[in-house]
Amino acid sequence: MRNPELSLRKEGSEAALRKPAAAAEAASAGLRPDEVRRAAGAVASRETYGALADLFEALSDPTRASIVHLLLDHELCTADVALVLGLKPPAASQHLRLLRVRRLVRTRRDGRLVLYHLDDAHVAQIVALGLAHVLTG
Repeated sequence: MRNPELSLRKEGSEAALRKPAAAAEAASAGLRPDEVRRAAGAVASRETYGALADLFEALSDPTRASIVHLLLDHELCTADVALVLGLKPPAASQHLRLLRVRRLVRTRRDGRLVLYHLDDAHVAQIVALGLAHVLTG
């Protein structure tokens, strides 16, 4: 007999639970079908989880994480980021480009300078919470 929990995971979300056979199989396996149905309703789209994974992938590189941390309290140009973090300007530029594409940082022009800052307060919260977790754990 196949494992109903695995079959529900493979078939995906709420659609599998609407099938009477799937619900009956879950009930007979000792699972809590009502709880499973509620949990399945809370699942976001695959695209949403893809975007979330992209966010964390962008922060998974120590250099990019340090750039985002640096931009928590400072608005800096590429050369400044490179100088503070001991990077070559082209490397800093590439990291900043990726962070901009992933919507973690935004730019503002000041004359000839392009200044980078965090995209919004959510990014600051993610980084601050992540650092708090790392430093206290």
